[in-house]
Amino acid sequence: MSQDVAGEAQAVSSDGSRLGVLDAARLSWRLMRSDFWPLWVVSFLANIIAGFSGPGVFVVGPPMAAGVFYVLGQRMQGRRVDVGQVFQGFSQRFKQSFMAGLIPYGAAVLAPLLWLPFHLLIIFGGMGLGAASGEKEAMPFVFFGAFCLDFAVYGLLMVAALATKALFVFAQCAVWDRPDSGWEAAKDSLRLVRDHPGAIVKLFLLFAPIGFAGLVAGYAMCIVGLFFTMPLVGLWYSGTVLYLYCAWTGRPVVQPTAAMAAEGGPVRRSLGGGGPIPPTDIQPPAGL
Repeated sequence: MSQDVAGEAQAVSSDGSRLGVLDAARLSWRLMRSDFWPLWVVSFLANIIAGFSGPGVFVVGPPMAAGVFYVLGQRMQGRRVDVGQVFQGFSQRFKQSFMAGLIPYGAAVLAPLLWLPFHLLIIFGGMGLGAASGEKEAMPFVFFGAFCLDFAVYGLLMVAALATKALFVFAQCAVWDRPDSGWEAAKDSLRLVRDHPGAIVKLFLLFAPIGFAGLVAGYAMCIVGLFFTMPLVGLWYSGTVLYLYCAWTGRPVVQPTAAMAAEGGPVRRSLGGGGPIPPTDIQPPAGL
């Protein structure tokens, strides 16, 4: 699906502060299509390595995520995708990305660990109450109540982990601008989320059904389809986050076609597809 049409790039105007979530998602989709298969392989590797790392994801996940943003940033500058660059997070920003991702990834690992003792207590407690009552008619109600309580505790922990992730959604983008401090990158993310809370909610509301659709499609393709659909969803989401980060931090945003690297640079156009805007208004995102 890689496109080799000679030609031009689409770009956002220099007033990137007005870039909305839907605009960023559209730009991310076009960015994916500009060099689809190499970008998909990058996302696939990141998902597989992080997914199979188990509890070690809080060590492996952050630099892999940083690597995905690095590759997307290179693509935004019109450079060809090198799949091996996904590991740049390890070679260039391991310490910084680990520190920036310590809280959100730690919360994701900690939430199910906290739920497990509650789960065992509720299940065995429900069984004990049912046996102590001595009334078989009450058993279904006891188990149903235990199940609801178990589900509520799990849901609250997952919501807390998701909210923590939302606060640090830009942290792995910011590590490329914060080579000296991962904590500063994390604080940059907190500031951006604080300044754009409505957009962050829209971002998660947009990708919640997209992620669900990816799960359904993957299961429909005999489960193995998940290995295609979920990296696709993750790549789309990461591109959207990167576009928002660049726009909200004052970095003009460029969207290349596959031929840009060979053609020597982008043709700059406004978001609406109108006439050209001054070349000095648009430059490749700094730091990536």
